Formats: sequence, structure tokens, C-alpha cells
Amino acid sequence: NSQKMLKEVEGWKGRIKSDGNGNFYVDKAPASDRENTKKISTKRYLADDERIYIFISSSLPMKALTNYADSLDKLRDPRIAMILRGCVESCSKIKPTVQFMKAIINPSEDVKRLAEFQIDPFLYRHYKISQVPAIVFARGVSTINPELSEGLQSNIQKTTESYVVYGDVSLEYAIEKINAKASSQRLNAIVKQLRKGYYGRQ
Repeated sequence: NSQKMLKEVEGWKGRIKSDGNGNFYVDKAPASDRENTKKISTKRYLADDERIYIFISSSLPMKALTNYADSLDKLRDPRIAMILRGCVESCSKIKPTVQFMKAIINPSEDVKRLAEFQIDPFLYRHYKISQVPAIVFARGVSTINPELSEGLQSNIQKTTESYVVYGDVSLEYAIEKINAKASSQRLNAIVKQLRKGYYGRQ
């Protein structure tokens, strides 16, 4: 039921927050849950109307998921995100989803990644994602209401140009493959950043 799905997605949209220290909380939690929140520096590799979606599921190997999270942590562009089709187990209880994300972002005290997550079955439908992992580069993203899903048909202002790569490949490889067709200097900059040595997380 599309209406039920919409209500469920929008109910959780944006409510799962990370404080950048590997800690998750559901929005509107007591302030004491967010005492250690710090301002996180983000960058803008993509244009306002561009997105990179990494479609994942909890059934993927944890190593593949943490590799994507490492790449997102290097880039720190909020327009690049990992997308789940739905909550882990059920959206009636958020704890399994938060635990799943925490295992990727903050598996130990020494590992703290910053990566965007979204729960959005409409994006899966819009980009016709038939298997995961799948990496999509989209440009021309324009919505009527920014608070609603970018994959919701009634919220899309115009047709986006998109490219997809399927399979358990690195984000760097997928973007290189996409850019052979997309010819984007912004994607070149992302690949360049991903190739840089990594000297620790903030």
C-alpha cells in the first residue's frame, strides 16, 4: 500500500541522527542524549541537484558496508548517502536499525565514521533498483517539497539523468565507471579524494 509506505517512510525520515562521534539517537530525544554533539565539517563535491545513492541492505557483508562508510567519511558530502529500502526487521521498532547503523559507523571506541543513511523505498522504486549493492549517480534532482522523498513520483519536478553500477565494487570504481559516461569534473574530484591516503578520522 503506497499510502501506508509513504506514512511510514516520512515518519522516520530524518529522525535517526548521528552526533559525528559514532553515536545515534532518534530526533526529539532528551538533550542529555546529545550532550557530546559537535559541529561536523561537511564538504560539497556535488552540485545542489546532484546525488550519489548507495543502495544497501542488512544482508550485505559487513566488510562491504564499512568500506562504503569509510568512503563516505572521507567525502563528508551530505548529498552522498547509503539507502536502505526499509527498517531492519520492522519500522515499528527502530532499535534494530540503529544497531545495524552503529555496527557500520561505530563498531568500537576507536572507529567513528561519519556517513549519511536514509530509509527510502521510493528511491528504490524510482531508480528501478533490482539488487544490492547498487550505486546511482543522479543529476537534475528537483523536488516540489524538500521534506518529502526524492523518489516519490508526485514530488519530482523533472526527470533526472541517472547512471547505475551494480555489484560489490568500491565507490571509487563505481564512480570511475559512471564517469566514463557522465563526464563530470565533480565526479573526478570525488575519485581524486577517495584515492588519497587516509590519516585518521575526526
